[in-house]
Amino acid sequence: MIPWSELRFEQDLGGGPGGQHVNRTASRVTLIWIPAASEAFSDFERRRLTEELAHRITQAGELRIRSASERSAHRNREECLSLLATLLAHALAPRRRRVATRPTRASKKRRREDKQRRSDVKRGRRRPRPDD
Repeated sequence: MIPWSELRFEQDLGGGPGGQHVNRTASRVTLIWIPAASEAFSDFERRRLTEELAHRITQAGELRIRSASERSAHRNREECLSLLATLLAHALAPRRRRVATRPTRASKKRRREDKQRRSDVKRGRRRPRPDD
């Protein structure tokens, strides 16, 4: 789907399971991809991706996915790729339209009762009138 030339991987020392091995090897993998510059998607899809993934995209426009949960860099790299695929599938999935429904009689009654209760509370806070 996305050409390999658009994906960039960085490796550095990561924590997680592995003991001393983890302290000596660069097994944490960070996948970097710029959705706005991707040639793999149409304009509509690019716009949709940048809207849906806005909270994950940096100010530089990069989507960064980091994995350090495995001992090997290879498995962490595969985990980054599978997370990217999941994010893309979720972001590009067609949105379900809301089916308009009318409020039930019971919900209208509850709403009126709640309004009356709030009104009574506020009435109780008022200064007493001389004619009461």
